[in-house]
Amino acid sequence: PAVLEQLGLGAALRQLVNRFQRLHPSCQVKLHLTKMGVLPQQLEVISYRLLQECFNNIGKHSAATQVNISLISADGKLKLIAEDNGVGFNLEEALAKRESFGMAGMRERVALLGGQFHVESRTEGTKRGTKICIELPISK
Repeated sequence: PAVLEQLGLGAALRQLVNRFQRLHPSCQVKLHLTKMGVLPQQLEVISYRLLQECFNNIGKHSAATQVNISLISADGKLKLIAEDNGVGFNLEEALAKRESFGMAGMRERVALLGGQFHVESRTEGTKRGTKICIELPISK
């Protein structure tokens, strides 16, 4: 994306959040970014695309009213956390859907970079919602 090249990852993610909030005004998004320093361009692009897919899924399926996004750079890793208070879903069913590539594509992208991908989702109780944690190694 041009904004990523011109303004960097932080500005690109803020723009992504603003666009999501315009499309989903009933959903409040909090974005937490730590000082990341210089990251490899491929890592920035993949982080942007992963968060873009998180927002696509939240907008289409979750009916969330709150979303928290964190991007943290520490100990040679970039950690992306996307958490919502939506309706949640059954993870096994979502990954088994043949016509749906979002979650599987995210998992695959992370695996190709030697990262870790973890999803928790609850459909019942007071702690409903979904949390996606992604850790990617920062290789210079």
